[in-house]
Amino acid sequence: MALQPLERLVEGIPDANSDTIDWTHSSSDIVDGVEVVFASLTAAEKEADDRSEDLFDLVEKIAEFAGEEYVWPVKLTEVLVKAELYALGAGEAGAMQNIKEKVSATGFAEGVAVGVMAGTPDYIKSNLWKWGPDADYRDYGKLAQNYYNAALALGFANGREVQRKGYDPAFFRDLAQLSDSPLANQGDPDQQNWNDRDWTDYYIAMGGAFLQRHVSEYVKTG
Repeated sequence: MALQPLERLVEGIPDANSDTIDWTHSSSDIVDGVEVVFASLTAAEKEADDRSEDLFDLVEKIAEFAGEEYVWPVKLTEVLVKAELYALGAGEAGAMQNIKEKVSATGFAEGVAVGVMAGTPDYIKSNLWKWGPDADYRDYGKLAQNYYNAALALGFANGREVQRKGYDPAFFRDLAQLSDSPLANQGDPDQQNWNDRDWTDYYIAMGGAFLQRHVSEYVKTG
């Protein structure tokens, strides 16, 4: 099965003066991008393996460098990965795909938010990173953990690239066009007085706004 790396968010921003971002993808597209990250990172073949440490190393490298060679290895046009669900019944495969899409979309959007705001790996490690199976998904907790973390890393790389290129003003103008935005009740970030909980609420709200602008299943008009 051939997977395409996810289009970089920065490719949808012509310049810092833009008012909108021309980037919309489905949750399934984000899952494909996550699986490209898995394929580029590891010799392990099973998605159930715990990749928390390897993935967090990726977050630290993204913060230190551009992250390009790690998240988009050698500028791949496609990556071949093994089909992992060949032994599963259709119902179980469908349930797993739904979980992958939900946690990957959320993780990616929250990662973009942290990256655009130049958040740190230490913050991510203490507040967003999942170091154990996601209890919300019971038998699929490890699956949810790995896909959320990888999507968070991928989103963080995209957000940091936007911020490093100085395109973050365009990013915020784009989100400001959303009516009834999840950010409406957050106020402006307070660098001096906000604690980690405040920042987490803000990043989650920003991620929600990003989903409603740019992930097709969540997009709102206006």
